[in-house]
Amino acid sequence: MMPGETHSAAPGTAADLSRCQGCASLQQNLNEYVEALITLKQKIINTDNLLTEYQKKCDDILLLAFSFEFFNLLIYSFLQELWEFLVIFWKIVFTASKEGTLLSSTVTVRLFL
Repeated sequence: MMPGETHSAAPGTAADLSRCQGCASLQQNLNEYVEALITLKQKIINTDNLLTEYQKKCDDILLLAFSFEFFNLLIYSFLQELWEFLVIFWKIVFTASKEGTLLSSTVTVRLFL
């Protein structure tokens, strides 16, 4: 009973029975609300687990993207160095062929490598 309430009906009377039925209905409603809250809590936990899993996948994808970018820059750098080497090589070959010393220049290039 709440403060200020009076208990007017004697136990076993119609008013007492009506109050007990109201309590049973309230108890049933309370049980339904508790079940709904437990279900909601489980859905929140499942959602959190799913978001954590997706966050990990996103982190992995970002790591791969950075790795790909790094290797892309590395390959580009190697290609630039190779191009510079080929330019020097062909200049030597072209100069040697104009001078008629292609054989000795080829040996020099081989030693250079």
